[in-house]
Amino acid sequence: MKFGQEATSGDLVISASAPEKVTEFGMTQACSTVTYKNNGSSPASFNPFDWKFTTPAGVEASASIPFNAGAKALNSGQLAPGGTTSGMICGDQQTTDVNAVKYAPSFSVSDPITWTN
Repeated sequence: MKFGQEATSGDLVISASAPEKVTEFGMTQACSTVTYKNNGSSPASFNPFDWKFTTPAGVEASASIPFNAGAKALNSGQLAPGGTTSGMICGDQQTTDVNAVKYAPSFSVSDPITWTN
């Protein structure tokens, strides 16, 4: 799937933007803005740790929150039916060359979804 395109995972419609390098406090992270929309009839959970970054060398790293406290980080929580939320997720300092972003929630029966160029 191309960056920015929407995908469906259960009742959620999600997307991930192309990663950008963000430097703050002398540290650089690759960051992507992800968006969720709940099309279901019950609350759905969201969490930054459901996301992973992949480098061209094939290294997969878990996402975390941005170093920059001023950035709109994706928090975790419950999304009401019909609700939307978005926020930034980032890789660690060693994962700055990123060519794919993957949504792979830990407790889901849905297949992972990967965005690339």
